[in-house]
Amino acid sequence: MTSPSPRPQSLSRTVAKLTTASVAFAAVVGASVLPATAAHAASAVPKPVYVGGALLDKINVAPKAVSHKVSPPVSYDISSYHVAVGNQGSTQSCVAWAIGYALMGWQARRAGLADPGFAPYYVYSQINNGVDAGSSPADAINIVTSQGVDTTADYWQQTSTDLKVRLFTQPTAAERANAAQWRATAAVTPLFSGYAAGTAGIDQIKSTIAAGEPVAILMRDRAGLKALTSTSNLDSDVTGNYVDNHEVLALAYNATGLFVQNSWGTGWGSAGFGWLSWNVVQQDVIAAHYVAGLARSTAGDTTGPSVSAPASLPQLGSSLATSGVTKFVTSFSATDSSGVASTLVDVQVDGGTWTALTLAAATTTSFTYDLAPGHTYRFSASAYDTKGNWSGWVTAPAFTVGTYNENYASYSAGWSALTWASSVNGAFEATATANASASFTFTGRGVAWVANKDTNRGQAWVYIDGVYQGLWDLYGATAKPRSVVLTQTWATNGTHTVKIVNVATSGRPTIDLDAMVVSY
Repeated sequence: MTSPSPRPQSLSRTVAKLTTASVAFAAVVGASVLPATAAHAASAVPKPVYVGGALLDKINVAPKAVSHKVSPPVSYDISSYHVAVGNQGSTQSCVAWAIGYALMGWQARRAGLADPGFAPYYVYSQINNGVDAGSSPADAINIVTSQGVDTTADYWQQTSTDLKVRLFTQPTAAERANAAQWRATAAVTPLFSGYAAGTAGIDQIKSTIAAGEPVAILMRDRAGLKALTSTSNLDSDVTGNYVDNHEVLALAYNATGLFVQNSWGTGWGSAGFGWLSWNVVQQDVIAAHYVAGLARSTAGDTTGPSVSAPASLPQLGSSLATSGVTKFVTSFSATDSSGVASTLVDVQVDGGTWTALTLAAATTTSFTYDLAPGHTYRFSASAYDTKGNWSGWVTAPAFTVGTYNENYASYSAGWSALTWASSVNGAFEATATANASASFTFTGRGVAWVANKDTNRGQAWVYIDGVYQGLWDLYGATAKPRSVVLTQTWATNGTHTVKIVNVATSGRPTIDLDAMVVSY
């Protein structure tokens, strides 16, 4: 359908759409709820041994309310990087399995590496004080950040048939050197320790997972936790007796509760995974820790990729929503002599919690994101190379999106105001007069001209800050209202003027101005 010869209006404001990891788990409890890669044949699964061994840190840290303008998503899932479920057997080594094995393995996989198969007894043998009586998360995190963790392929003690060797034999110098290739980036203060999570602790756990980091949690080990099966996989027990504490790794959450990976083998829960109700988390989770990435080093390449700050601008050819939401393209570079294994991007909206984005591919460096007028955005990018070295986060300056309807421009003679429900703000300015001009002056570091493309639309000369930019053609084989037809960016904010001059193209003399999008 040919659009009216003057054109559409300005966009109304809506909240930006947040792109989150797909939450691939059901809300209905009772079904087998776990990532597809964790599926197993129940007939071959050994019966779990229910042993804990998690000791509280020596220093207590109370849960702290998270200050954020944007609350964490209702559900979030980062379980796709999980490693194979382990089995601590009869030893009280759950902390080492949750942190040294599952958490560090997740970090390696997130870095684009194959599961290294970490050796939890490398960690546990150094923190159990010569007695199989458990260990604390702080001690385990100290090992993985200061030393790293060795792999099962290198650490022969991990698979020894002599239990005492596994538990108490200390790593050799060569094993410590190999472990040094696999270190957590830095020690992180516990989210909380020695206190029940409560609502503040739940918010901390959600915010950390939504920021793209799994959380190792220490909890009271009641009968309900032990009872989870593939068909009854939600722990709601907050009244049963308990004699021990247990450590597991939290990988996702939704309205039902927290999704965790255990170290009781695949015979527990849904192939080693299960759910904790929010009541259980609130009352029985009494410590939570995380690490902020992997800092792998090798004898050769020890330098992370070179990453540029993300740059954002409206996507040429896209159409604004009538609500005012604009599709932006955000791009950055990531290069490394060893090759880039994976890229990561976080977004912050209105100064709130950083949220990890799901990218189309492992090494994506350009993506689209819907941004709403009146909101402030900030993007941060990082990358891992094929050796496991991390770049660190590179963060672009924050910017606010503004959508300005046709009334914000100034016009020469020959322009007419027209109404059309498909336009931004329900109206636009159009002209068929030769040399009729429209000027828009703004302060910002990015601008986009929004117009209507159609078979009856012609050409315009464009000037920015008095400098001729070229000839723009609004012809379209089909009607496309609210089209982004021009974009321009600058390194910093400044005052600029865009001037559009009508050519009055023969047979299709009309051009229009529907809106201008500014980033500032």
